[in-house]
Amino acid sequence: MLGMVLVAGCTPSVQPGALLEVPPPHGWEAQQNVGSVFTDAFETLDVVSQPITLTDVRFEGGEPGIELIGYEIVPPGRHYATLQRLPGFPPVSTDLPTTRVRPGDELVPDPTRQGYELLLGVKVAAEGRWVRSGIVVHYRNAGRDYVQTLPAELVVCTPRYWQPDGRC
Repeated sequence: MLGMVLVAGCTPSVQPGALLEVPPPHGWEAQQNVGSVFTDAFETLDVVSQPITLTDVRFEGGEPGIELIGYEIVPPGRHYATLQRLPGFPPVSTDLPTTRVRPGDELVPDPTRQGYELLLGVKVAAEGRWVRSGIVVHYRNAGRDYVQTLPAELVVCTPRYWQPDGRC
């Protein structure tokens, strides 16, 4: 199975009043069979200035063909910044530390700027070409709720929709 990374721009930005850095628009694509489960391990959460607590993560788009079945967060200090795609969910890989941020724990600004790796469990639920246009992150800081959308596209094609040139 092929994965491809498409990145536009190189400079992350911070939305006014937001506590997470927003990466430049980017994306990748993959061919997967219906019923398969994999981990999208390409995203990081970069806390800007104050601790936050994640309360929810959702996909923007992609329904009904791809479903978010869960997520985990790997703290900074990893050998690899991100790993793009891993089989199954939760992922098991010798390239991935076993340490995870527990639900309800705070994410704090990382002086190394590596950030927290967001592991997204993806299930391919239907035949077709499915596009997730972003990742919607809900978090809390000092009693206030925040929602930010990361421009992180994921295109998943089942085999009948894979193009002869190797693209979705």
